[in-house]
This record gives sequence, C-alpha cells and structure tokens, in this order.
Amino acid sequence: MTNRSTDSTPTSVTRDRDQNSISTGGIILDEIHERTLASGLLMALLKGLLKTRADLYQKLQKYWDAPLFKILGRLFPVEPDYLKASTRTILMIHCVLGPLTCIPLYGSLPLEQQRRIHDPPSPPRSIHGPPGRKVILATNIAEASLTIDGVVYVIDPGFSKQSVYNPHIRVESHLVSPISKASAQQRAGRAGRTRPGKCFRLYTEKDFVSELDEHPHPEIVRSNLSSMVLILAMLGVEDLVRFDYVDAPAPETLMRAFELLNYLAALDDNGNLTSLGAAMAKFPVEPQLAKMLIVNPKFKCSSEILTLAAMLSVPLIWRRSIHRRREADAAKAQLTVPGGDSLTLLNVYKQYKAILDVADKDWAHSHYLSLEALSQADKVRHQLERIMESLEIELISIANPSKLATAIRQALVCGFLMQVAHKEGGRGHYMTVKDQQVVTLHPSCVLGTQPEWVIFNEFVVTSRPYIRTVTLLVKVSPTSQWLHFLNDPLILKLPKWVLDSNLPKYYVCITSSSAACLFLPVCSRSRAG
Repeated sequence: MTNRSTDSTPTSVTRDRDQNSISTGGIILDEIHERTLASGLLMALLKGLLKTRADLYQKLQKYWDAPLFKILGRLFPVEPDYLKASTRTILMIHCVLGPLTCIPLYGSLPLEQQRRIHDPPSPPRSIHGPPGRKVILATNIAEASLTIDGVVYVIDPGFSKQSVYNPHIRVESHLVSPISKASAQQRAGRAGRTRPGKCFRLYTEKDFVSELDEHPHPEIVRSNLSSMVLILAMLGVEDLVRFDYVDAPAPETLMRAFELLNYLAALDDNGNLTSLGAAMAKFPVEPQLAKMLIVNPKFKCSSEILTLAAMLSVPLIWRRSIHRRREADAAKAQLTVPGGDSLTLLNVYKQYKAILDVADKDWAHSHYLSLEALSQADKVRHQLERIMESLEIELISIANPSKLATAIRQALVCGFLMQVAHKEGGRGHYMTVKDQQVVTLHPSCVLGTQPEWVIFNEFVVTSRPYIRTVTLLVKVSPTSQWLHFLNDPLILKLPKWVLDSNLPKYYVCITSSSAACLFLPVCSRSRAG
C-alpha cells in the first residue's frame, strides 16, 4: 500500500501513525519545495517514523539494486537576463511587435476569468503586421501551481507577497519581500516547457548572487502554529519545544499557540490534551472554529455554526470590481444582515443554496460573489458535517430569528474570546482588549455604524491594521451566574484574571438588542493581557 500526500491532505498520514506504520509500504510527499507548514509537519513526523520503519526507504532500493535518482522537470534551456538587458528588450518589443493583451491571474480570480490565460494572442493590426502578444500578469500561483502551454518568456520582478505572523501582537501581516534563489529558478522554469525560453529578471545579477537567500523561509517560522500544536498534541508528542522540527519555530510563537489552546480548554494548564482538545483536533479548521462546532449544541444553533465555520474557512467570497465599485457595494447591501459580517455570511450561504435549486447560474455574478468560494464552502460544510456526525454532535437550529442571532453570537464568544475590541474616541479607531493594538474596521465590514464593542474573526495588517469579519457587541452589567456558566470548561475556559474581584465591574454582552444574553469580562488597560 502506498500513500500519496500533497500539502492539502497531510492528515492521511498524521492522524494514525500506528496504522500507517503497519499498513503503509510507501509514502510520497509532493510539492515539499514550497516549504508550507503542513509539509514541514509531515517531514518531521516521518523522520521519527523512519527510525522504526527503515524499510520504507531501504527495502525496494536494495531488492532491485536501484540507485536513488531525480527527474529533471525542464527539458529546454532558459536564458536568464537581468535588469539592463530587460529594460532594453522591453523598449524594443514595444517599438516593433504587435498589439498587447494583458491577462491577470491570481488565486481568488473567478474561474471563468482564469481560463482566459489559454486564449490565443490578439490578431495582428494588419494582414502582414507582426502577431499580437499575450502577457499574463500573475501572482505566485503561476510559480508552481500550474503550467501554461506556450509560455516562452518570463518576467521576474524579484518580489512576492507573504503572510508573516507576529506572535507578540497576534497579527498576520501581508508583506512584500524579496524572493529566494530557489523561487527565482522555479519562476524561470515556467518558460522553456515546449522550446528554449528567456527569463528577464528585473534585478541585477549581483543582487541575485549576493542578496537573495538560497531558499524561501518555511511557513513554520512565519505562521500561527495553533493548529499544528493541536495536531501534535493529538499525536502524542509530549515535548513540543524540543520536538525534532525540520525548521524550529520561534519559542514565542509556540507559547502563543499554547496560550490560545489553553484558553479554549483544548490543553490543560500542564499542556496536556483534554478530551475537548482531542475532539477539536479532528476538525481540519482553526481551533477557534473547531471549538464553536463542538459547543454549539449548548446554544441550539449547530447548523448555523457549521455553515459559518465553512464560510470562514474559504477565500473571501466577495468580488471587488474597480470599474463597478458602486454596483458591487449595492449588490452586497442587498445581502447584508444587521448585526455584523457573520450573520451576513450565513444569509449569503442560504441564498446560494436557494439558487442552486432553481439553477440560476448568474446569481453569484450579479451579486459580485465568487461562485468558486461558495462551492468550496459547501464542500467544506459537508466534510465538517461528517465529522460532527462521527462525534455524535446533533445538528439543530432555533426557529425564532432573534433568539437564533443571539445564540450564534454566544457560540462566537466561545471560539473568539481573545478577539474583542473597544472603540477609542471619535475617529473610528478601536483598541483590542487582549493586546491593546489600535485598529480600524476593515472596509469590507458590513456594519453601517461604529459600535462601542465588537468581536472579530481576523486581525490583519495591509496598508494599516484592520479587524475583519466583525460582530456587534453591547456593554451591560454583569451577574455572577453568567460567570459560572462561562467557566464551564466545555463552554469557555476563562483566564484567572477574569474572576479577579478587583477588575472593573462591566462586561460585554453579545446581543441584537439591549437584553443581556452572554457576558465577556473586559479588564482595565493596566491589567489587559
């Protein structure tokens, strides 16, 4: 038996090491040069497995007396040119060659627009004129994820946008940074598939030799590790700090992951996996979403939370149009539900499922929605539903809309306890309660107002710090019985400072009206964190 695992399906090898060590005769890791978090985790686990199963890499090789070999992925030579040669060539091309068609290509682009990369170039302007040119302006998706027939020239600007996690303030930033030499070679490899090609590098050869790193920084040293720590704990890895990683993560990043999982009651105070944590590890989603999926029957909204978890696990569903911004905003407003982005996402999915029954293919396009993202969310929902059924988690829902909205907010608090923000002053700035970071609501937020308190799904930094996928909160007075309810380990593990009698006596209530429903303690700034 042979297991082939790509980066997107690491659990097939990691979920049951004992079973794989007995029944698996071969393991193939694909695309590991991309150094993703999942591939790094797989390599570390398999390194330990090889200590007990040396036959996985020795038996067949010895039987056939076969050498270890590699297969070259490119058959034709590619000539690299650097900055000066690239500039001269660009000017020459515009003077003598035919009309230009420029086609964008990026991951969230609708599928029908992605298919344009296979369209033929523009025809010549005259019968005997030079043929047209086709330029594909692509992100990293064209570096390794696909092959485009007929590409002979590659223009490499030498940069890429990467997600970098800052454990100090628990924020993910999207930074433009220089690529590595390995990535440069990978980009050059897009040319020369069918005949000799050229790669024009928009940087000097000196920079290539002396400034670029040999390999890209692996995801494990620049990512949030909460999901990875939960998986390793489920697999029985006891000392995660001294675990034999291929590339060791920063200790602070590991500590932040431990802290979050402890707050979610997935790990106890000694770092041991709890029964709740073992159930959470079965879900291939962020720990916060997994916690919501498990505890939501307490609030009788498991069906809606299942949908919300799926919608939050896929790329952004909204499509933005530079030329039709007003139309896009108007279409989004038609689907917006008062109270926040989470309830709006639920409404979008409900409308999407309704149009599937009537086969309205133009609905997503007319509402500036990504049909691919919605379809992916539907598949993720079915996958999560099967896991919930295996854990005997009942799918239930409340018929009363106002009570349902309250229940959904209750479940949100159970997963995103540490992601609350308070409005500061009159300029639209918010302060995150946990780390005291000044942020603003993301432009995609559907809240028409700026409420005093919000809970958010994501904290990102692009041109400025933003919080995204925001839900309305209201300040009310506390009652002790709610604190005891919240301190139920199955519902929410509160930090010890929450119950400190010296803390200010106000709390956050998640509600669509003034009626109290669930309280989240908020400490003063001197005690925040």
